[in-house]
Amino acid sequence: MTRFLSLIFFAAPFAVALFRARQASDLRMLWMAVAASLTTMAVIAAARAVGRRGTAAIVALVLATLTAIATGALQGTTIGVGLILVAIAFGISLGIAAALYVR
Repeated sequence: MTRFLSLIFFAAPFAVALFRARQASDLRMLWMAVAASLTTMAVIAAARAVGRRGTAAIVALVLATLTAIATGALQGTTIGVGLILVAIAFGISLGIAAALYVR
């Protein structure tokens, strides 16, 4: 059951990004979701290899948020409240997914 919930939280940023892409033909959020998800997968793999599963969620949250902000900024988005809030939402969702997955 926890793996299924993990999958739901992992897919949430993609659902939001695809909705945005269909509404405004804007793929920036999709690239932010891809970059943050790849970062989260790397954190999960490293946590499982090292054996530090307890810190995986916090590290995934922070790194996914920072990666999403960097990806958005590199695509020309102005670093403002909107970008930061979207990145935090992606980071929280992916952090929860990481916490549920490594349990």
